[in-house]
Formats: sequence, structure tokens, C-alpha cells
Amino acid sequence: MNNRLVTAGANWATSIPGIGNTSTARFTSSAPATAPVSGLQYRWFDPPCASPSANVTLSAPNCATSQYTATVNVTALGDAPNVNIISSIHGTIATGVGTGSYPSNPNALGTPESFTVVHTVNPICNTSLGPVNVLDGDNTCFGATEYTVSNTLPTRDVLFCMSDPGSSLGVDVFVQSVELVIAHSWNDDMDIQLINPNGTIVNLVNDRFGSGDNLGVIAGCATKFVLQDGGLALTNTNTNAVVGTWNPEQPLTTLHDLSNPNGAWTLRVTDDTGGDDGSVRWVKVNLTACPDPVIATTTAPVPNCATSQFTFDVNVTDAGVSTVDISTDVHGLIHSGVGVGLYAVPGTAFGTPVTVTVTSTSIPSCTTTLSPVVGNDADNVCHAAVVYPLLDAGVTNIPFCVSDPGTALGTDAFVQSVDLIISHTWNDDMDIQLINPNGTIVNLVNDRFGSGDNLGDPTLCPGGLFTLVAGGAALNNTATSNVVGNFAPEQPLSTLHDASNPNGAWILRVTDDTGSDLGQMRFVRVNLVPCESPCGRWTDHRA
Repeated sequence: MNNRLVTAGANWATSIPGIGNTSTARFTSSAPATAPVSGLQYRWFDPPCASPSANVTLSAPNCATSQYTATVNVTALGDAPNVNIISSIHGTIATGVGTGSYPSNPNALGTPESFTVVHTVNPICNTSLGPVNVLDGDNTCFGATEYTVSNTLPTRDVLFCMSDPGSSLGVDVFVQSVELVIAHSWNDDMDIQLINPNGTIVNLVNDRFGSGDNLGVIAGCATKFVLQDGGLALTNTNTNAVVGTWNPEQPLTTLHDLSNPNGAWTLRVTDDTGGDDGSVRWVKVNLTACPDPVIATTTAPVPNCATSQFTFDVNVTDAGVSTVDISTDVHGLIHSGVGVGLYAVPGTAFGTPVTVTVTSTSIPSCTTTLSPVVGNDADNVCHAAVVYPLLDAGVTNIPFCVSDPGTALGTDAFVQSVDLIISHTWNDDMDIQLINPNGTIVNLVNDRFGSGDNLGDPTLCPGGLFTLVAGGAALNNTATSNVVGNFAPEQPLSTLHDASNPNGAWILRVTDDTGSDLGQMRFVRVNLVPCESPCGRWTDHRA
């Protein structure tokens, strides 16, 4: 306290100030007691002691358990004979110890832990450490303080965990891309590397994008800076908030060293020039079982009316890293070791779904399974809405089989009428044609019945038909829904009487010439008779 001279019979209030005086007093709650008096200044001094010296080191994240371990390293005891170490989470972890390293118990990643190194003689000289923490840096948008990068801490390692079903990099798992968001002024201060759990290093970015600031969009990590083999060439042009997909300095395939991808990966950012600082905000490594997917589609099924089967083709547009095998769940392996091209699928009975699988011959995980294909004879069947969807603003061809005793259209077989049910919003989007097996076309309906919906009534199938027949009512442009009855086609059905054989695949073609309205073919039937009207209808001539 301030030096005060307390003379006999005086008290602290009447004491004499002076820098040369030495006074002591005991403040207790029992007599004799002396209390400080208001209005005077008192200076308190801690008893002299030396605090222990210590620091904390942190383990890498244990990706298998999602934990980390902190270790307290006591480097000097000060003037304590020994120390105790207390964790904010686990309580006392060491008692009466000297210099050395003392691990705490494991903590869940992201859980902060603090420590007190207790001076066992004078607690005033305790040493506080922390809080410390280890995060899983993967796929998380961090703030500015978690992973700082600066010239005073030139190398920053961001450790993060990866978990993948694959077990061997380059065999059953591949590095597809790396996503980053890094806040940093003057981008070309930075060298960025990625290190797999086996220690293999790939250089991602070395001194690029000049005096621009930031890789990716910082706010909310909204847009990433992506490294992927085959991306754009990295440049030295001054660029801020660099986004897009870029080709790394070294191929990501450098990391494919057959090691296990599961464990702790490291993003290493080195600031090689002073004066500018930053922080890592986002890192994510995208692994895939297939580095170059196989791309294939199927064509529409074509009915073979003679065999009551359908056929279709598989169109391989990208065979991936090698060749492919093509198989189906019905026929087994049908093509082996082929490349880009069109490959036929054997005939399959009407109504049998066929699922096609296209598999890379070098990386079996690069397998594409296509949606099932099923061919039917569309004739004279009430179809569900999903069977024959009509392309919006496109052309849909619907093949169907006709079997008739006649052999020549216009001679011993005549088209008497065509029955349809088509679900479609806004009828006058549609142009409808009928094509015989010889390719002759007749226009049935062109943009009729205005904004009404549906030709025929889908709820009444096989009743509620919209029928095209010579002598029917004139087609009109009045908005009409669920149009039923007999109507004269745009062109005479006799246009189809070209002396060709009526037996085989006919096509109903529906063209949607305006976008935004959808529909489905629900019923089609061509009615053939053996002679021109008047003539009885052959029930077995039904198309």
C-alpha cells in the first residue's frame, strides 16, 4: 500500500504521507483490527512467486473417432515444487508433476478445452492455457479467425477428415475436384497444396491471379474456386474473387497412389511474401468411384409386328477411360469391349421391360444403368398416362401394329376410320398425322379446338373416342374439351391407299408446336375394311 507513517495514538486517516515511510497493517475481522479509511489510496502487491511455464500441442483429428487430444507441455515449474494440471472438461489430469508432457482425454472435434497449471504453493501464480480446439475443416464455412494465413505464420495446415467407401486411391476411388474459398489480399502471395493421408502432395496453385484478392466468394462461402483436371488454365492476371473451375498446377491424379483415402487430409497454404494476410474459409475434396462416367442412352422401341417383338438401340456417346461392355437383364452380355457407337439390343417380346447396363471394362465402378425400355403394340389399348408421353414443343412418334387379311391398301384393304384419345392441355398446340408402313402420311388434325383440353375423353376409354372418318363433322377452332364424335380429317384417309401392304408398323405422329402444355397418347386404333363404303367392317381388321 502507499507508504504512510502511523504515529502513536494516530490512525490511518491521520497518518502522514511520504515516500520514505514504511508502514504495515493487518486487516482482519477480529481485534485488534484496522480497516482502511475512505479517501486514501492503497496499493496492493502480490506476494512474490514465479509461475510455471507451459504450452499446449494438439493432435491431428482422429477421423475414425471424430476426436482430438490436447497435450499440456510443462517446460518450467517456476518456484513451485510441482504442479497440478486441470482441464475445463475432464477435471484434474495430473497431480504433483514436474516438467514433461501430459495428454488430456480425447474430445469431440469442435469442442474447446482450457487448462490451468496450478502452482501448488501459491495459486496466484497459476498459469492458464487455451481455450484450444481442433475442427474438421472439411465442408464447413469458417470465419476469419479459425485458419489464418499470414507472412508471420507463413505456412498454414488445415486438417480435415475424409470418409469414403473406397479403399485405394486410383483403383476404386478417385479425386474428382477440390473446392476452396480463401480470403487473402494479393492472391499471388499464395502457394496451395493438397496432401493425402499417405503424405503424397499435389501442387494446386502457385502464385496466381496477381494482385487480386480472394479465391472464391467470401460471404457465406457462396461460390467456390474449384480445381479439377481439364479445367481452365490458371493465369497471372490480376483477378478478384476468382470463381469457376480451373486446372491445377499438377494433375489431381498425382494423389492416386493406391493408398487408403480415409483419414486426415491436409490443405497447406504458404504465404511466400510479407505484407498481406488472409484466412482459409472453405475446403472440400470431392471423391468419386468413377473419374470418367460412361454416357449412354437408348432409342425408342420399334415394334416388329411379324414377330410380336420390339427392338431398340443403345447409343454410347462416351465410353469413359476405356471400352465398355453392354448387357441387359433379359439377354445378358450382348456387346463386349466396344467404344462410342450405336449397338442393337436383340428382339424382346412385347410388354417385357429391358434394363440396359453399360460398364467400363477397366473401372467396373464406372457403370451406367439406363431406365427400362418396354415396347408394346400400342393398338386398341387404353394406356396409362405414363406410357406414351408427348414431347413438349417436339415430335412424338408412336408405332403400332396392324394385322389384316388384305395385302394392298386401296385394293383389298381400306382405311375406314381412325379412333383416338389424346390427353393434352390446349388442343390447338397439336398437329396429328398417320403414317402407313410404306411411309405415306395423312394429316388428321392441325391446330384445332382452341384452348380446350383433350381429344376424346380419357376417363371413358375405350369409350369416349375422337374419331376421324370421311363424312364426319368439320373440324373447327372453337375451344372444346374432351372432344368426342365423328370428324372429317384434314386430308382424306384415302390418301393412305397407295397399294402398299397394310400389315406392319404404322405410326401415329403428334407434333406439339407450342411449348408449356403437356399431354399423353391414351388410345389409337385404325379400322380397316375389305372394300370401300358401303362395306361391313371386319372386326379382325382392327388396327
